Amino acid sequence: MSNGEQKPDNPDDLREESSLEEKLEHLRELYLKVRTLRATIPKTIAPLPAKQYPSPDALFSSFRRAVREGSKEISEAKAALNSGESKKMLEEADGSRKTDPKGIRPWRATDHPNWTTPATKI
Repeated sequence: MSNGEQKPDNPDDLREESSLEEKLEHLRELYLKVRTLRATIPKTIAPLPAKQYPSPDALFSSFRRAVREGSKEISEAKAALNSGESKKMLEEADGSRKTDPKGIRPWRATDHPNWTTPATKI
């Protein structure tokens, strides 16, 4: 909690806060997965001009391996985005936005400098 916020006294408020924190962590993980996709195409084509290959088969094999790895990254991100937990969370957010569109406080990255760092669970 930040300095200006009050601590909830009601157990339901504590559960809701805990649930929201878990959802925020899930969103952070989704963001990190999607962010890694930005490098997928550059990593896929990197073997092409990187070095001289002894044969076209070696070049093709290297390229095929890079494509397979990129495809795996895309599949993992897609599975995470389409998971039941993600869908439920996004539907709840959409419902909340529809019921109280003016009560949503804007989120600022400057208020959360470590938001791109995955939380470590002990």
